[in-house]
Amino acid sequence: MLNTRTDKVALAIIVTLAVSRLIAPWPNFNPVLAMALLGGAMITSRYFAILIPLSAMAIGDAALGLVNGSGYALHDTQWVVYTTIAAIALLGRYFTLDKPIVFVAGGGTVSGVVFFLTTNAAAWYGSSLYPQTFDGLMMSYAAGLAFARQYGLGIPSELLSTWLVLGVALLAIRSFVPHRAPAHKVS
Repeated sequence: MLNTRTDKVALAIIVTLAVSRLIAPWPNFNPVLAMALLGGAMITSRYFAILIPLSAMAIGDAALGLVNGSGYALHDTQWVVYTTIAAIALLGRYFTLDKPIVFVAGGGTVSGVVFFLTTNAAAWYGSSLYPQTFDGLMMSYAAGLAFARQYGLGIPSELLSTWLVLGVALLAIRSFVPHRAPAHKVS
């Protein structure tokens, strides 16, 4: 159950971020990584820390599927995306919010890099676009980086959006939560 004020603030931030998926300012803007990391760091229940970001992702996918077609909402690599988000939520449980630079730079970077590596590997695996070799996997990663450069970002937008969203969320948390100590103990 979501019992503490911290849990409720985390839920409000996560819902807001879920809605923001529908009005993304640039391609692959993805607040979901920040949602998962925040959920893991802030929500006392491990179950809800994973369930809430995954639910937000599923609702966002369904809404985007209605707008952009079912191929957007349901795709072959979706299980990798959702598994990676769950793993990032678990990773968030190892961070505290009392060191915001470590949380944003460290947690945000690890989350963005892991998401980029796993989802591009999933796009490569079994694809006819790339040879099923190590070189083909590297081509998939290069294509992902080229996509980021095409939009003038220079780095994968998952990473940039995670840093940005985590920074803004931490400012909001400082305004609404009296202390920043973790509400859970990693076990």
